[in-house]
Amino acid sequence: MKTLCKSLITLAVTSAFFAQQAQAATYEVDDLGLVDTVKNTFGIKQNNLGEAVVYGNSSYNFPVQYDLLDEDDFESIRKLAENQNERYLYAYEITDQQFEDLKEGNPDANALWWTVNWLRGQSSQLYQSVAETYIFKYDGAFSQPITLFDKPFEGTDELTRSTAETPSGITDNGWIFGQSSAPFLPLEPFLPEDAGDDEEAVQYWVRDFDQRGFIRFNDDTVVELTPVESLYGGISQIYDVNVHGQVVGSSSVGINETELEDLETKCILDEIDGVVNDDRITDIPQEICISREKSTIYQQRAVRWELDSSGQIVGEPELLGTAVDDNRHPEDERTSIISIANAINDSGIAVGLTAAWLDDETTDPDDDERYGYFAGIFKGDQVIEFTDRDDFYRGYGYTTSEGLAINNNGIVTGYVNKLVNGTLRTKVYFADANEEEVSINLIDDFFPGSASIGFAINDNDIIVGEGEYETFNDRSNTRRRAGFMYNIKTDEFHNLNDLLSCDSKYTIIEARDINNENEIVATALVKEPLRDAKGELVVDDSGNPIEEDVFRAVYLRPIEGEIEDCGEEDNKVERKGAGLNLLWLAGLGLLTLFRRRN
Repeated sequence: MKTLCKSLITLAVTSAFFAQQAQAATYEVDDLGLVDTVKNTFGIKQNNLGEAVVYGNSSYNFPVQYDLLDEDDFESIRKLAENQNERYLYAYEITDQQFEDLKEGNPDANALWWTVNWLRGQSSQLYQSVAETYIFKYDGAFSQPITLFDKPFEGTDELTRSTAETPSGITDNGWIFGQSSAPFLPLEPFLPEDAGDDEEAVQYWVRDFDQRGFIRFNDDTVVELTPVESLYGGISQIYDVNVHGQVVGSSSVGINETELEDLETKCILDEIDGVVNDDRITDIPQEICISREKSTIYQQRAVRWELDSSGQIVGEPELLGTAVDDNRHPEDERTSIISIANAINDSGIAVGLTAAWLDDETTDPDDDERYGYFAGIFKGDQVIEFTDRDDFYRGYGYTTSEGLAINNNGIVTGYVNKLVNGTLRTKVYFADANEEEVSINLIDDFFPGSASIGFAINDNDIIVGEGEYETFNDRSNTRRRAGFMYNIKTDEFHNLNDLLSCDSKYTIIEARDINNENEIVATALVKEPLRDAKGELVVDDSGNPIEEDVFRAVYLRPIEGEIEDCGEEDNKVERKGAGLNLLWLAGLGLLTLFRRRN
């Protein structure tokens, strides 16, 4: 539900904006450093002990299972390189010798890159999946990638790297939490019972569950958060943990019986009421059939769990409900009506997202009443939905607003969707959960048509996030984005890049967290030597290293000093940067290794 966008051009900063920032603190960049197993790292969250959880992608030396590829697959990889090599710098056609080495499972970096590129375009149920998302703990140095649910391929010590792992945060005792999928693992080759003599068995891949919340302790123990409803795997997510061990996220909490009956008819039952079931799908393995059909059977709700001092879930989970529970039609069984809790403060007030009627005055809804997804506050037994339908965009099945963070003062931040000159934009807001009538307050961000999101807020009522800082309206090009901070008490908004020294080599593209010392965990764009698919340096014809832009997790620490007026023509203002969706980057993987030719 959280959406970021990519952008690529600069903004001329106005003199009025420079005048406003004269009262702000300046920041220095503490680079968390290289990780030798991945190209990109992204700052996510920090605790009060200086530890951080970091997300990484674009790994080197991906463990392709060459023995599961056939001659046609290898030919397809070579054809891809032949047809598309002109699109990328430092990517070339696969030579005859490279092709023979590839088939032997010993490719050079060029052939490995094309192989991983090709795998990305294949079905994850028919070929090895390339997820390549990694979680790291930083405590002055990086740990090795944290292993959650991934497993080695049978007969090897190589992890599949097919798990989609997303960290949400880190507690003050160093526990990391978030959500991850199970790995895709190969089934026994499958041949339908009615297969012809010339048909060959097909290799399928399947995983046990799509998403599971986790808590990972300092001794590498991982606790799996079992969904409230776990039939056929279920789903669960952990998004936040407060100081009292209250955990919030979401879970499958029930089953739509109609959808379940449809799944079992298609995938499981040989007979129905003593009659042969002719609708059962028999040309694929049962596990594959179930995995394709199960996504529609679950009812998903925001949930709160309780942890004991050892990190174990205790008691029964508390379902936080949705904004439509009190007046929903008894025959309305839609599983798309959901809620999610993204954050919780130390008073136990949670915020997130809830389904709510588009007409907020609805008292007698139909069984197909139109709804959208709106920011929600989960307070006691209440679900408070507070988005004004007249001021903000609303659309059936569309996320109109979301609460992403709440501080211990009860101030909420996130984003709302608003039409600006006919274009839908996300706009950062704040709201007070203590008010009897909660209302949204938009802030003056980069400019009126900028899309912005607030990711975190500290107890000093300072919000950090990211937003568009370019004003052009060319839809064929996406605006670049930058990290920002906004002080509710002083009504000051700042591009974080304007609080760095003019000669800084870093461009802050997003700010994800801020503590009560006003230290910020962020992601920066910085130039580093280009490395190939095996992690080796790429050099030009003269033997000199080639540089590329990579994403780097950083700390921003406040320092004493005055803001430097770098001027519009200075390198400080003209630095190149981009803001990209974290999960989109996870899917992009090694494709970020090469720049497109113009």
